[in-house]
Amino acid sequence: MVRARARAGEPDGAALLMLAITQNLARLYFELGRRAEAETFYDGAQRLAKAVPDANNHAQALQWRGRLEELRGAHEAAARSYLAAAQVARDHAQAGLLAELRPRLTTSQRRVPASLGREITAFLEESA
Repeated sequence: MVRARARAGEPDGAALLMLAITQNLARLYFELGRRAEAETFYDGAQRLAKAVPDANNHAQALQWRGRLEELRGAHEAAARSYLAAAQVARDHAQAGLLAELRPRLTTSQRRVPASLGREITAFLEESA
């Protein structure tokens, strides 16, 4: 069997396929209300997207992980996930995703320790 090599800087097709499957499983578990499993798959998707690298999918996986953390009441963890997603979105010019994350960051500011709240405020101000 001949294996095609990815060109420099291009993601490997098998890794992209694994990423897509992982994200689909995460969404499926989320829709079924199986949040723990969904969070596990979003964690995996986030790691795969970072390794591939695929900034858009990385930021989206972090955003979904944050949403699941928020749903289970882990507000500080959710805020950190949203902030990490927003940083990836900003660093890779994903303006739409960044705009989608702003309200979540703003809401998160009120639910976290003051130091993290200040970090979120600073991020929002610099990326305005």
